[in-house]
Amino acid sequence: MEITLDEIAKRYRYDWIFHDINFRFESPNAYAILGPNGSGKSTLMKVLSGHLTPSKGKIEFHKNGAPILIDKVYQSLSYAAPYIDVIEEMTLVEAIDFHRRFKPFLNNLKTDDLIKLLNFSKSK
Repeated sequence: MEITLDEIAKRYRYDWIFHDINFRFESPNAYAILGPNGSGKSTLMKVLSGHLTPSKGKIEFHKNGAPILIDKVYQSLSYAAPYIDVIEEMTLVEAIDFHRRFKPFLNNLKTDDLIKLLNFSKSK
């Protein structure tokens, strides 16, 4: 997968979180986004994952050279981070099944198999 940033920027009200970022992320490379608290790392990650839209600029997603529409990015990308809300009213099985509807698990892994693999049987 490739993610290309072209002059992207993000602001909340009148405060710019970041601006004028140009970069290309390519698989299978690994990247680290570093900076002090409040520097925009989490906001940038939300933009990269499609959770937020940039205020300015363009972001493009490609897989095997073919463009991916922003409303389909979730099928090719996963994002796990602090402060992403979990629906507390759901049981573990309900939460796993909910997420499975958006993105099937690798190797047709079943909910019960995943719970056993993670040793979460007591949390079921």
